[in-house]
Amino acid sequence: LGYPWTHRDARVDTLQREIEARVADAAQCDRNRRETFEEIWRLAHAAAGRTAPDLAGIDLGQPVPHLSEPWYCCAEPTQQQLASF
Repeated sequence: LGYPWTHRDARVDTLQREIEARVADAAQCDRNRRETFEEIWRLAHAAAGRTAPDLAGIDLGQPVPHLSEPWYCCAEPTQQQLASF
């Protein structure tokens, strides 16, 4: 059972799909989480019609947290997870 929710502004759904694809690719290629965060940072700003401030030299403090448990993301399944149904 599910509800195929969409945002009234299609650009939000487009951004979500772009971010999901980039994160899935980054996880599969075992890319650095900071680089992935910076890519999402730029995508989000571009979607808002803004220039993303440069994050170079900014210390994010502790390592960027992540969730490695595959079950956790099932509340918002990825395209790969949906394809298995």
